[in-house]
Amino acid sequence: RYAQTNLLQATGVALSGNILYAIAIPKTTPRQTFLCTQPPDHSVLMVLDVSTPEARELARLDVPIATTCELVREGILYVPGIDHRGASTGLAIVDVSAPSRPKIVAKPIGVVADACYRIRATPYGVFLADGVRVKKLDIADPIMPKVAAEYVSNREVLYGVDDFDVVDGKLYAV
Repeated sequence: RYAQTNLLQATGVALSGNILYAIAIPKTTPRQTFLCTQPPDHSVLMVLDVSTPEARELARLDVPIATTCELVREGILYVPGIDHRGASTGLAIVDVSAPSRPKIVAKPIGVVADACYRIRATPYGVFLADGVRVKKLDIADPIMPKVAAEYVSNREVLYGVDDFDVVDGKLYAV
């Protein structure tokens, strides 16, 4: 169902103990990358037990087109979407409390509006890059996050945020 070729391009991971969550994008050929072609309408969340060198797949779940993920609380994984050549954006919230049975529990509107390639849970909050801005999320209710703050570049020409970090409560973005 995810690709006629069964090929996937892993693009982002999150780790909790011995459980690895990987976002992967279906590919039609081994050399294809989603940046060069029309991406599919979804990504695949792969859940792997990595307690031994021979990782064992526990589950797969189709999620909206995405390249990254982040554990924001124990058992709650955020999968922010991308806007690439017509692909839809948004945020899928996945309950991974039972790793062998992940399920999408919410898709809140307005959290990701453009394209998100970076998300980080820090001691200062959950931050994600959303086009030309970085958003800080209020996750008091992790199933229904709210945008608590938006930081926009003061550059003369606005373009997407490629990466960011939060150090000592200060946001640094490029």
